[in-house]
Amino acid sequence: MKSIVALLFFIFLVNITASAQKKQAVPNYILRGTFTGKHGHALFLDYKDSNGKRIRRKAYIKGGKFIVKGWISSPVYATLMSDIKVILNNKHDVSNATEMFLSPGEMTVSLHENDFAHAKITGSQMQDDWDYLIKQENPIQQNKLSLYNESWKISAGGNTPKNHAAVVAIGNKIDSCDELVKQMDYQFAFTHPDSYLSAYLVNNYIEELTLDTIEMYYNTFSPSIKNSIAGLSIHKTFVYRKASAPGSTAPLFTKTDINGHPFKLQSFRDKNYVILVFWSSWCQCDDYQHLNQLYKKYHAKGLEIVGISTDFGTTGWKDTINKHGTKNWHHIAENVGTSKYNNILEVMYNIDSMPPSTIFLIDKKGKIIGRYYGSIQQDYERRIDEGTLNDLDKKLAQAMSNN
Repeated sequence: MKSIVALLFFIFLVNITASAQKKQAVPNYILRGTFTGKHGHALFLDYKDSNGKRIRRKAYIKGGKFIVKGWISSPVYATLMSDIKVILNNKHDVSNATEMFLSPGEMTVSLHENDFAHAKITGSQMQDDWDYLIKQENPIQQNKLSLYNESWKISAGGNTPKNHAAVVAIGNKIDSCDELVKQMDYQFAFTHPDSYLSAYLVNNYIEELTLDTIEMYYNTFSPSIKNSIAGLSIHKTFVYRKASAPGSTAPLFTKTDINGHPFKLQSFRDKNYVILVFWSSWCQCDDYQHLNQLYKKYHAKGLEIVGISTDFGTTGWKDTINKHGTKNWHHIAENVGTSKYNNILEVMYNIDSMPPSTIFLIDKKGKIIGRYYGSIQQDYERRIDEGTLNDLDKKLAQAMSNN
């Protein structure tokens, strides 16, 4: 039985493909530009199409002018940079690169060597909206820059307790500036449902938004914004996250387990609570000991644990299973011993990357009642809909008390 997420994804791909095939051979945007300077010979325009594929257009500068043509399904974020490559003080110089919003139709851009930050761009309503928003947020950004300068000045005086406390205090003020800008972005998106920029802003913050908030913003958008590149990306993210979020029915699958036997997630329906664990043998985390304790405590009451290894082309996962004493679990590895990577289960359960491990708690009716973040804390951020292992303990204890 196919899961709803697979069906929705198929429909999404069909719609995207049909849209992308509409006369792509005929350019629907023209970017004409002027370049003032002595060292630039070419310009590169980079953006992503409706399928997420990176597109790069190269235009040679002739007589101080250049032109770029192409096809886009809707206005899209892009970067424009010259072939000038300068390194100052071991830092890459970005004075010959700028961000912009590319739109169907004719656009113009005026560039000055080493000063792309002041590029003059016309012909894109999305760009006009962006310029308006940047102007509104500029006082906050200027304050933020002065705070950074103050922090760097204090840091140059040495890492004393007094200086450290001052830098931390300034850091808190910088965070407050970022929060103010974020709230202005949110307000713009909510009050401008017909702006392509609104979809871009929501998509930019989407990982930190709840499903209800994403749906609220998306429902305010006009049809053209919903069908834009950013709008479609929001919808795709929403579908995947909702399919694997607490409250949704766990996507079903049938696989071959570690012993070569058929495994069906549906076989636990109406009988067992299930902990589903996505993990890798190379992930240096200690979730196994914690989960083993839960298994010993609740297995007699109907708890099962299913480990899904994301290892690729290696047999190391079996050694890890033996090492961590998880042989009593059910184990699946889609890619061990294969030459072609298959991440269908990661897609179905919206696993962005590894590590840390990602853990799901599924009740007897097959509903996801919790999604949890593994034990590695450094360098990885927990998603807004993910709890901690302590949250898992509490939810499981509550579920078993009602079992």
